[in-house]
Amino acid sequence: NSLLMRSSLQLRPSMVTNLGKITAAVHVLLWTRTVYGWARSAISRTEVRGLSSSDELRYVLVCNEEVLDCQVNSEEILKTFPRGPYTTARTHQLRHVFEFDFHNRRIAESADLMVKAGTLKAADDHKDLINPAKLRHRYMACMRKAIETYREKCQTDELKLTTLLNVDDQKSLLYVHVQTLGKRPDGEVKIQIMGAPRSNALAKDSAWVSDREGLWTSREEG
Repeated sequence: NSLLMRSSLQLRPSMVTNLGKITAAVHVLLWTRTVYGWARSAISRTEVRGLSSSDELRYVLVCNEEVLDCQVNSEEILKTFPRGPYTTARTHQLRHVFEFDFHNRRIAESADLMVKAGTLKAADDHKDLINPAKLRHRYMACMRKAIETYREKCQTDELKLTTLLNVDDQKSLLYVHVQTLGKRPDGEVKIQIMGAPRSNALAKDSAWVSDREGLWTSREEG
């Protein structure tokens, strides 16, 4: 018994030392796994931000609440699609459309003016289009669909929202285009007044986007 006791007493220091080494190794392993997890998380967030800001999604286009494929910015939409009433809005805190009712009225009033001027065909639902109260629900549904589609795939700052109304074979097509809102210019802004006044200036007509190209290219630099 005394031999066994002495033997067991002699083994205890080595056992404590081994346990200490094992405990330290476990701590190192757990710390390494924790750091590795943080690194993977940081890399994942960076990849998501990189994709969402440019590669994954840049534009969304909705027509009558249907999402369409789109690879161009709002200016190209206004230049290449048939002419019609248009307006450009923006989000506020990504939760609201700033001055939505103003833009709703602008589309309705411009549609009425353009039909009267003969620059836009009257759609089957023309009376509803020129009535802001009746247009509002349809316009809001298109706007909501476009914004939600964009935000599902892209984390971004405020959004630029461009609306265009077309008429195809007496069917009204209400487009909403979404892209990231551009930054304000730095420094002073200079204004040049040139060219003749627009015809039917009260109507927000997308033809003006192409008509003003000559003025833009002939402007004074600086």
